[in-house]
Amino acid sequence: MEVGAGVAYWAMLLSRMGVDVVAYDLHPPPSATNQWFADTMPWHPVECRDIDVVAQHPDRTLLMIWPTKNEDWPGDALLAFLEAGGEWLVYVGEGPGGRSGDDRFHSLLGSIDRCYPCDYGIDAQCVCDVSRNWRRHLTVEIPTWDGCDDRLELYQALGSAARAGPANPIPSVRRRALEALLRRPRRR
Repeated sequence: MEVGAGVAYWAMLLSRMGVDVVAYDLHPPPSATNQWFADTMPWHPVECRDIDVVAQHPDRTLLMIWPTKNEDWPGDALLAFLEAGGEWLVYVGEGPGGRSGDDRFHSLLGSIDRCYPCDYGIDAQCVCDVSRNWRRHLTVEIPTWDGCDDRLELYQALGSAARAGPANPIPSVRRRALEALLRRPRRR
């Protein structure tokens, strides 16, 4: 399940490899209200839903590709998914301070271990009260555009190890699709 899907390019690639993917965006393209993809057709069907939809699919893996920077919805989606019993997250984007997600989002993932604004008097979002809720299992370097430092990361919700099942957290069809997807170079 991809939220904030935009044109759902990754959803399309996964779907072509046999993965059952649903994609959601608050302003699916083409939409005049979508500042990023107003005149673009999606690669995969994208339903118009807000992030509350994640609570309806805790049995799926949450897919977040380049969630927008300095907006609340990525962190809100992580918390809603976790509270609904969601267990697995695939995140593609940059790390803390990069161009995707905000400090709260990266703190929930455990990528920020302290509140730099409070520790150093920086004018930025305070994350003192944000608890880490996810454990990174895997980081995969992927082809990137010049000047970008994104990667694919697989996370498991903390406290969900008892439900994890086999040692390989990705069902075989998803694993094959993910491996095939990562072998494909991106166009520059």
